[in-house]
Amino acid sequence: MYKTTTLLSILVLISIGQPSLAIQKGDWASLKRETAEYSQKLMRKKSLKGISIALVDDETLVFSDGYGWADEKKKIPADTDTVYQVGAISKIFTALAVMKLWERGIISLDVPFRRYVPEFLIGSRFPRAKPLTLRTLLTEHSGLPSEILKNTYTITRPVPFNDYMEKTFAYLREDYLCAPPDTVYANCNLGYALLGWLVQKQTGESFVTYTGRELFRAMGMPRTTFSPDRTYANLAKGYVNGRETPLLYVNDLPAMSAYSSVEEMANFIKAILAHGSFGGERIIRPRTLKAMMEPQNLRAEFDADFKIGLGWQLDGYDLIYSERLHYSGPVIWRAGNTVIHSAILMILPREKLGVVVLCNTGGAMRELGNIALRCMNLALEAKTGSLMRREKEPAAPEITLSPKRMKSLEGYFASEYIGFISIRSTGEHLVMNVMDRDIRLIPHADGSFTLKYYLFGFIPLNIEILADIRFTIDDIRGKTALILLKDGKKYFGGMKIDRPELPPIWKLRVGKYQIMDQGDDVILFREPRIILKDGFLIFKADYAYLKNASIMLPLRPLSSSECVVMGLGRFMGQTAKFTQSNGKIRFSFSGLTLEKIEPN
Repeated sequence: MYKTTTLLSILVLISIGQPSLAIQKGDWASLKRETAEYSQKLMRKKSLKGISIALVDDETLVFSDGYGWADEKKKIPADTDTVYQVGAISKIFTALAVMKLWERGIISLDVPFRRYVPEFLIGSRFPRAKPLTLRTLLTEHSGLPSEILKNTYTITRPVPFNDYMEKTFAYLREDYLCAPPDTVYANCNLGYALLGWLVQKQTGESFVTYTGRELFRAMGMPRTTFSPDRTYANLAKGYVNGRETPLLYVNDLPAMSAYSSVEEMANFIKAILAHGSFGGERIIRPRTLKAMMEPQNLRAEFDADFKIGLGWQLDGYDLIYSERLHYSGPVIWRAGNTVIHSAILMILPREKLGVVVLCNTGGAMRELGNIALRCMNLALEAKTGSLMRREKEPAAPEITLSPKRMKSLEGYFASEYIGFISIRSTGEHLVMNVMDRDIRLIPHADGSFTLKYYLFGFIPLNIEILADIRFTIDDIRGKTALILLKDGKKYFGGMKIDRPELPPIWKLRVGKYQIMDQGDDVILFREPRIILKDGFLIFKADYAYLKNASIMLPLRPLSSSECVVMGLGRFMGQTAKFTQSNGKIRFSFSGLTLEKIEPN
């Protein structure tokens, strides 16, 4: 759920510096010491309660350690055996389970998914779209809604997986695809729920039982599990914004619910580096594992330079984390975040190095990513005795744009990373408005823009991370797109949108809303409301468990009651509906029903 990173939160993340990296070949002791010092410094700076980390070289555990508290109140330290929720790292395990069926010839990746799961049915507004397949599900290019927020997290009891999927299929029968399959990467937990259901159907066993035997116990991970049972020994408490938060049930098992420790995750890394074997036993064939690490989305033009394999992400970390990886070879990785825990796993297959960092603080993926990258840089130097330093690309000279050119760049964009943004000309310069904050755009001779923030609109702040963010406005398949630039790569950042026609009835829906029928659900949003901004109707809400993070989704009416979220990416393209019951206006989105409580 919380994988999406708002640009605003990226912009305010101040870099804590790049590594000096001066350790000798084979000096693993210095690596461990420097990793500990860096991690603890970052923990103090960002109020992280507990972290566990493990580094693997080939099939050898170089070191594993824990810092801080697994349970601060009881003074139980975080250690290598502490158990955490690993969030979206779960998707790698689910992908492995699917690929084991593929290599046995039980399934094909490129036939319509409904051949295996006929109960799956969803509407489509794209008559020429390709069929949804296992490959598009594995690469998160299915075009499905990102997730169903109802029942994703519960407080006192889990929703059994069979019941969760029954509700999922019922919901999808009334919903629509957000985009044609194979159009764009959009983080999709719902797609992995469907993959887990496929595994269950094809094996005749529960998803938890099958993965426990065929994956986890086979790889020396006996306590790692998808089971929602919370009676694990050494389970870390959860913390949000420095406060202990009750442990929550994650009901989308295949996408987010795995529990593990760094000791057991280190065994998983060993199995990957041993080409799919562990303890002399073959878990998955080398060619299958290799296929999972190969780019699958080369024809998805909106992905630009972003590459994803089958379950594994192959790049994109450079866009999120301030620490720079001084390495140009292949990287496979995945990060995860539940409400209360965070995790990152990163492997360099060619160098046979892997690191995993787990944390019991929600929303800490960026901090864990910086720790993982710092540790990986140190490991490269300790293993090879040298490091290929990747310096920041020099920016092209700043230029001044004519008033006419600035006027031509004005417009509105919908972005997975940012939400709703506007670019406008003041006559003297261009300004990007993000979450009601203005950031000045600095034009450069190569057509790119950098960002500069002015406190109160006139006090310039030298926030180092801003200097690493550049973007262009370019054309993709006839559509105007915002393209983010980082370390020589291009990433799709958003799509230009036009102001829609808003019939009078739609303007009556502006106001504050409350979530109905909460039951045992965790409320993920605070202060949901429908607002009118610059002629756009926007669903806006604050994330309940993340500081300074909001969601702003522009809506385009399709009829008197139905609308879609404008843009491409996570949550974009999803269908929402307005209805009226007992004189009350209701808004249905992603499985949630909200009721209007007062005008805006």
